[in-house]
Amino acid sequence: MRPGFLSAGAKAMLACYHRCHMTFKAAGIMGIGISIAILRISQVRHMHARQSQPYGHFTAQQILDRCLRLLSSTIPEVAKSELTARPEQERDRRKIAERHWIIACTDVAGHQLASIDWNADTGHLFRVMQNRNYLPRYRGSALSERRVIQ
Repeated sequence: MRPGFLSAGAKAMLACYHRCHMTFKAAGIMGIGISIAILRISQVRHMHARQSQPYGHFTAQQILDRCLRLLSSTIPEVAKSELTARPEQERDRRKIAERHWIIACTDVAGHQLASIDWNADTGHLFRVMQNRNYLPRYRGSALSERRVIQ
C-alpha cells in the first residue's frame, strides 16, 4: 500500500468514528438544551408559586392588577410596559418592621416609568413616583382618592 492512502477497511472505520463522534456531540448538545429547558420550567413554576403566595393582604398578581388599574388612568403607555412586583421589608422610624410591595413599571427599552409602594400589611397605597423624563405630560384632571383606590 502506498503512503497516504487508506485501505477500504480503514476508510470504513474512519467514517464510523466520525459518525459516532458527531452522534455523541449532538447528544451532548441536546442534553445541554434539555437541561436548560428543565431549569427554565422549574424557574417558571417557582415564580408562579411565589406569585400566588400572599405577602400581607395581597399576592403578587393581586398587587400587579391593582397597579395596572391605577397606572392605566394616568400613564397611557402602561399597556406596553412591564410591571414587576417584589416584596420588601423595612423598618420605620420606631424600628418596627413594615412589609411593602415595591412595583416597578418599565417600558420596552428598560426605562423606569413609575415606581409604586404599597403597604402590604394595611393594604394602603404608600407612594407613587413617576419618572418625568420618560412620560408625556398628563393632561387629564386630578384623580380623587376614591378613583385611585378603585
